[in-house]
This record gives sequence, structure tokens and C-alpha cells, in this order.
Amino acid sequence: MSMSMSMPFSALTHRGQARRLRTLALHALQAYPLQIKTVRLIQHSYNAIFRVDTVDGEKFVIRVNVPNVRTRENILAEMTWLAALGRDTSLGIPVPRANRDGELVTTATAPGIPEPRHCAVFGWVPGNDLAHHISPAAYAQLGRLTAQLHHHAETFVPPPNFSLKKLDVVFPFDHGNFLEDGPVSPELITPERRKVFEEAANRVEGLLNRLYASPRAPFVLHADLHQWNVRVFRGALYALDFDDSMIGHPVQDVAITFYYIQTHPEYEVLKAAFRAGYETLRPWPVESDEQLAGLLAWRGLDLLNFVIHTDNPEIRLGLPTFVERMEARARKYLAL
Repeated sequence: MSMSMSMPFSALTHRGQARRLRTLALHALQAYPLQIKTVRLIQHSYNAIFRVDTVDGEKFVIRVNVPNVRTRENILAEMTWLAALGRDTSLGIPVPRANRDGELVTTATAPGIPEPRHCAVFGWVPGNDLAHHISPAAYAQLGRLTAQLHHHAETFVPPPNFSLKKLDVVFPFDHGNFLEDGPVSPELITPERRKVFEEAANRVEGLLNRLYASPRAPFVLHADLHQWNVRVFRGALYALDFDDSMIGHPVQDVAITFYYIQTHPEYEVLKAAFRAGYETLRPWPVESDEQLAGLLAWRGLDLLNFVIHTDNPEIRLGLPTFVERMEARARKYLAL
């Protein structure tokens, strides 16, 4: 084994990790009936995403999932819903591509990566990120798109063995719980900060308990529909990255979208536009400003939990600043 391969994956630089993950992506792509020309990194932040160009000019995306967070069954459920959206609607989505065995999930390995990784291949979605086109008109479109996804999900009949987690807890992903077992120094999460985060988490837990005690049945949500997971192409919006899809209530999808624009100078205008677009198809799911504030805090706590546990060196560089920001937001929430 070479010296570079002997280095643990978690100790590699961002570029070093991406290089090994590209090798794994190439191994996974051997299972697909594609003549590969190039495979280029798009991003390595949570999952690793690569653009795939074929000899005949087609474009695809392969996603290499992070390990130990979603099971193969979880990812297959996501792909099943995406396939149903492709069949049942005209919405712009990344269409899943099956491998030669007809399977929508391919598990692959590569030297220097300690565990197998589940991979999925999708058709290419053109355009630019919504982040470059933020406006009230665009957010009205996004509200309508969200309502369309909710309408389909509410009427979607999952097949047997459809396996997705619920968004009914403070930390719904299998990253651990930094308030109990997080690998974080007491200098970063001081006793005073820990108390603030614990109080916020307890309050959010009560909110979630009330939400899931309601008679309304939860259904599949995108659960990550923000301005970097939506493309704009020729005036239309396309939803990307359904990897976080879980079973939840519509208000949680709305809160996740709003979380990422809460510091925008036109936040209130964008919220109103989103709501107007959503209400063209469905009743507004937000019960109160207090409920929305609690779900914004929920999203922040969950992201903090991820950043504390990730082995991505680029993300970890921003951890001290992120902790400070989350503490300020948690204190603001607790002061309501």
C-alpha cells in the first residue's frame, strides 16, 4: 500500500478525500450501461457529487452518499419517490437511472475508503442555482413548486418495504447527538453554551411532539429545498438533491426553505411571495410565527450536529464561527 493510501480517509485534505471518492464513483459507474468520457467533481461537502459526461454527449450526475447515515433502503425509497414524480408529474427533477441489474442504488468500494458507499445516478438538470436568482417572483415559483411536491407526496402510495425515517426528533439523521456524545471540545461547547443548546433542543422537542400528535398524517418531504438545491433554467425551477427526503409535515419543508434565507435583507418579502405561490395550490401549513421560529431553531441545531460530527475538513474549518452563530440564534429563540 502506498504512503498516501495508508493515511486514514478522515485525515485527508478535502482534495485528497475527493480524489478517493472519485475512484469509488468510477467503480460504481461500471455497473451502468454508459460509455464514460469524463467524471468531474461538482462538490464534496456532505455527499460527494460528480458530473458524468458520456462519449455520446449525454450528461449525468453520480452521488456518492456519506456512510452510516442513510441505509440502502432509505436511498431506494428516495429514488422510488423520484421515479414516481417523473412518471406522475411534469415537474423538473433529476430522473433516476437504473444500473444494468435494474437497480436504482449501487454499492461500491475503493482503496483507502474504509466502508462501502451507496451511489445513485441521475439525469443532468440544466441551469443555475436559485441562489443566483433570488427575487420575490422566484420565491413565488418556489412556493408553488413546494406545494406541487406536497400534493404528489400526499397522494403517493408507497410500495411495500418503502423505508424512510421520520422528521419527528431534534436530530433525525444518524450523526449522533452532540449534546450527549459529540466529539467536541469543552472549549468550543462551553458549559454555558451547552445549557443554551440543551434548553433550545428541549423546547424544539416539545414542538415536534405536538406537531406529530396532530391528526394530520405526515408524508414524504424533500426536506432540503433551499436555494442551492433548486435550479433555474429558462424561467422554470427544478428541484434537486432529494437525499434528505423523510416522512414529515409540510410546515417542516417550509421552515427548512426559510432557514436559508433568514438573514436576507428581503426575508419578509420573500416569505410572503413564497406563501402566495404555495397558496395557489394548498392551504398554508404554518400555524404561527412561534411554530416557524421553533422549526428554524430545529434546523439550526440539526446542522450544528452535522458540522460537529463530519469528517469533511473544509466544513470543520468553519465550526467555531458556526457554533457562535448557532448560540446567538438559540438565545434569540429562547427569548421569544
